[in-house]
Amino acid sequence: MKYKKDAKGRAHLALSYIQSVTNKLQSGEYPMEETQCFCGADDDRELMLLERNGIPHRYVICNECALMRANPRMTKESYEKFYNNEYRYINYAPSWATADETGDFFTHYRIQSHNGRRLQQQLADFDIPTPKVVVDYGCFVGGMLEPFKEAGAETYGVEWDVDAALYGSAQGHTIVNSIDELIAKGVKADFIILKDVIEHFTDLNEVKRIKEIMAPDAHLYVYTPGFFRNNIDWYFQIAHTYQFCQRTLEYVMTELGFTENYSDEECDSFWTLNKFEYFQVDKPKEWVEYITDHLFKRGDEARKMPRFRGVCKFPRRLLFENIDKNLSMKYPDLSELWGKSSGDVICVGGGPSVDGQLEAIRELHNTKVPIICIARMYPFLLSHGIVPEYVISLDCSVEQEVCFEKPHPLTTHILALVSRPSIFEKLKDHKCYVFSSQDNIKTKELRQKHGYTTDGVINSGGSVAISTIPVGMSLGFNNFHVFGLDLMFSSEKQTHADGIAGPSLPQNFCEVEIKGETVLTTPSFIDFANQTLDMISVGHSMGCLKSIEFYGDSLIKHMWDCQFHEEAEDVSVS
Repeated sequence: MKYKKDAKGRAHLALSYIQSVTNKLQSGEYPMEETQCFCGADDDRELMLLERNGIPHRYVICNECALMRANPRMTKESYEKFYNNEYRYINYAPSWATADETGDFFTHYRIQSHNGRRLQQQLADFDIPTPKVVVDYGCFVGGMLEPFKEAGAETYGVEWDVDAALYGSAQGHTIVNSIDELIAKGVKADFIILKDVIEHFTDLNEVKRIKEIMAPDAHLYVYTPGFFRNNIDWYFQIAHTYQFCQRTLEYVMTELGFTENYSDEECDSFWTLNKFEYFQVDKPKEWVEYITDHLFKRGDEARKMPRFRGVCKFPRRLLFENIDKNLSMKYPDLSELWGKSSGDVICVGGGPSVDGQLEAIRELHNTKVPIICIARMYPFLLSHGIVPEYVISLDCSVEQEVCFEKPHPLTTHILALVSRPSIFEKLKDHKCYVFSSQDNIKTKELRQKHGYTTDGVINSGGSVAISTIPVGMSLGFNNFHVFGLDLMFSSEKQTHADGIAGPSLPQNFCEVEIKGETVLTTPSFIDFANQTLDMISVGHSMGCLKSIEFYGDSLIKHMWDCQFHEEAEDVSVS
């Protein structure tokens, strides 16, 4: 059967296959079955009865773990027929509406190859070794494998669509119908791809079988459309048996025996085999409200703000290159100063409210209370005749350079190992100490390489202003006076202290309501505020922090009354 390539013909083709699936579901030709949640609970809330194309497809969310799934859904055998008979004609109608499918396979092969090259770059950025054996589970026409084959890797694919698999095999890849065939072949891959696949599984426990084809140090790449990062109307389709957000994907993968190396809200993620003894994973029950709010509340309706995960904006390869270069400078580890101080300390960030607090900082500093400031406030304080005892550099942003043009001989410089090597060079004649901002094996290996016997690790959070608090606690200070940790704005025109070093970064402003008050902030700043509250709570419970006061405007003061209580308060942000 031939169809014209015009839009009307393509739409007609898609609609005919949509109707075909609907008819087969109603007649029983595609049998359905009830499903139980992955977590084992039997407590669901109905989300919808029709998928995006109008095909009957009931979606529910588990009230215990927040995982969304189809219930009921087609059987595994029905889905295999569906992928061969209708799936690509519904979802790829603009390009599949011709009798010459070979040409369209070629187009999609090229698109997939482009995505494969991007994935190769991600591997390099994450400092993951070049793979020698690659498996793409759900490979379609196999294009994702092409760049890896060009780099010399053995390439294998798993694909239910027979015609697509034949095309991929003709390109030099070994394409099979099931993972059982790869297991039988004894394939051991050091890189496995699950791109736009896990949401199609009829049983998530099948992911465990991937372990049987993984080499001991293999990496598994999983991408699935992140629920909070895309158009909701795109998500729910008959082919999708599950829908994930980052938190539910993390829960499922950890339960299945994988360890997260990286995961973001896009649900772009890398995993390795969990080599440690199994431990119980908490169900992300609180995300039920976040998901249902996002799905059902639109426009100006208030909804609870999820605690999204922040990610580092710098490639891991760059960070490790910096660590290697900086360790060669042989600066002492910050652990040499741990617990050597006590009492009060002033922490200075770069929020706009600092401008109105300069004299308060000066007055407190004149009473012999030392200052820990962020790098961008270093020249600011010096220009006002205030010499900070400590300055922290946390990341390798270009704007950090200008902060150390005229370092003061009385200041101790506390440098995260990932900071710019040029800053380490500038400060070689000054007092400097280093620390690790993350605890990982690669950093420990680099420390050993350069003769270090200690590894001082401080959880510095997502912001250098936040880092002044855990660094202060590590030094031994326990009474904190915090300036410039605003994490909010009085207006979009003033986002930082007047005269702060380095250029201002663009902000994604948003208004949130906290305890009846509307506050102008950003999604990142809300995450930073939660990180700060976590650090304060842990520090106080461990006896490292006795008191803390925030001066000027601060999102923290909207979320917390700055008093320690027997039980933590539930802070709602909508």
